[in-house]
Amino acid sequence: DLIRGSGHLCGHLLGSGSQFRKLFFSRIHRLAHTGEGGLEVDRRLDCRSAKSRLTGGDVTYVLNNHWDIQYVNNYTKGDNDNKINENYLVGNYRFTPYLSAYAGGSYVKTETYNTTKSYGYQVGLKGQLPLAERWQGFASVGVGDDVNTYEVGVGYDITPNWDAHIKYRSSSVDVDNYDDDVKGWQVGMGYKF
Repeated sequence: DLIRGSGHLCGHLLGSGSQFRKLFFSRIHRLAHTGEGGLEVDRRLDCRSAKSRLTGGDVTYVLNNHWDIQYVNNYTKGDNDNKINENYLVGNYRFTPYLSAYAGGSYVKTETYNTTKSYGYQVGLKGQLPLAERWQGFASVGVGDDVNTYEVGVGYDITPNWDAHIKYRSSSVDVDNYDDDVKGWQVGMGYKF
């Protein structure tokens, strides 16, 4: 029985070892903090002409048929050395297999001419539709005190636990004295247990 959540495809993990978890979380950490391991996509960061690399990933823990807890990371690195690292820890509630709401905390770190860090919140809605076997379309919109986002994309079930996705994502970031719009295509992976 697959439970799906807003483009982050999922299944139940049946007995994985601690070495696997260590490797998985070290890869997510490396991707989140260095951008290594992600695909490069050319996009504009705000109104600048610099290329940006956008990567992302998520890890989801299923509590039951309606609730799960999810960590989401979105990392952007521009050729002009600007970096935005968005991290979210949210609770998702599924109203139907196709519609869910989420709420949780955010941690946003920006590295430009100076480094800013901010803790906040975000709430939003997610929707998804099956497109074909192992494929689904998804969209979400979120509002918060530091970041407002929307995204539209397509996900593919690699296994019952792993998914890959490509999406168009727009984030309006307003952290302390840093205000920027990040828009572009993002590739990422998700894991659910």
